[in-house]
Amino acid sequence: MYFDAFSPQVSLDSHQLESLTASEIETNRIVSPIDRDLLIQSDSGLDLEGAEGISIESKRAHFEAGQNIMISSDRGSITLDGDSISLGPLGL
Repeated sequence: MYFDAFSPQVSLDSHQLESLTASEIETNRIVSPIDRDLLIQSDSGLDLEGAEGISIESKRAHFEAGQNIMISSDRGSITLDGDSISLGPLGL
């Protein structure tokens, strides 16, 4: 199932969405209410793609995977900026 927030078949303007199940979702922004966490979950894999970049701003970001987490940049840099950045045991 493909869901396009730019031309959805249902109106989301006045409704809060508790969950959305689809194989592919296209949107320009995902946010949670100010007092709630945002959970993005996948049973098989998750790709975040941005034609002009991806920005994640939060008090705390937690990424967990059963196997691999990969962050890559085709043309540019990857910047992790914060008071404390922790990477657990690395299998180098």
